Amino acid sequence: MKTNACRTAQFSPLCDEEIQTTRGGIAPLLLAIVAGATVAASAQIFRDWENFKAGLAGRPPVN
Repeated sequence: MKTNACRTAQFSPLCDEEIQTTRGGIAPLLLAIVAGATVAASAQIFRDWENFKAGLAGRPPVN
């Protein structure tokens, strides 16, 4: 276990296993990124709904 220069009576360093458990791995980060991208894409489609429908139908964009 690595020691920390900032050790006080209230805090002690965590071992590697405790750090991994505390952080939760990479899955929550990826889930947050995917959720954010989904919300952003949905907002963009909603904002430009008429052009989105025109594009799906193969028509030129509505100005």
